[in-house]
Amino acid sequence: MSVFPAEIEVLLGRHSAIIGSGVIGRADETRGQVPVAFVRLAPKLGKSVSAEDLRAWCKDAMATFKFLEIRNVNALPMTATGKVKKGGLEKLLWAC
Repeated sequence: MSVFPAEIEVLLGRHSAIIGSGVIGRADETRGQVPVAFVRLAPKLGKSVSAEDLRAWCKDAMATFKFLEIRNVNALPMTATGKVKKGGLEKLLWAC
């Protein structure tokens, strides 16, 4: 099944504690690829929300085959025009 990063990013944008996100695929032997979401949490709201809480929220809000990893980051790599740099996320993927 296809999972589009933009679709997941829109969904994550609906969570009150998330102020920014970027999604890329990570190679997986069983599934081919697994979406990995890098999320930036609102300073006050994010303190009470864990990656597990976000994963549970996503599970309720999206199809089960769209299961994803969630990694909290302090900042997202951005372009000069304000878009998330997918190449920068790939670097974060291996750094985390």
